[in-house]
Amino acid sequence: MKFKFLFLLSILTIVFNRTIAQKIDSVTCLKMEESLGIIKQFLKNKNSDTSLRRVSAIHFLTVTTRIPSESDGNYIGQLNPTEKDYKKWQKWYFEKCCSIPPAKAKN
Repeated sequence: MKFKFLFLLSILTIVFNRTIAQKIDSVTCLKMEESLGIIKQFLKNKNSDTSLRRVSAIHFLTVTTRIPSESDGNYIGQLNPTEKDYKKWQKWYFEKCCSIPPAKAKN
């Protein structure tokens, strides 16, 4: 009887841990989408981000992907992401969060 209980408990623990990990991954992917959108909008129109949302987006993307930005910075943070940065982060996003390859994705 103890064996059945322990076996059932271990199965439930494994399933529960996987569910938690999937939720964290999906939240990270949603934040990645939001951050990539901010960077993309800034690259299209340099005057579009007057609230400096891109600073937190750059920080999130560099920390999450471990891909450093080429942008310059000051005490506020990194300010001007490059097209090359965007493409590297986008590639990482498609590899980790999507099943759509970057070549087939819409920009």
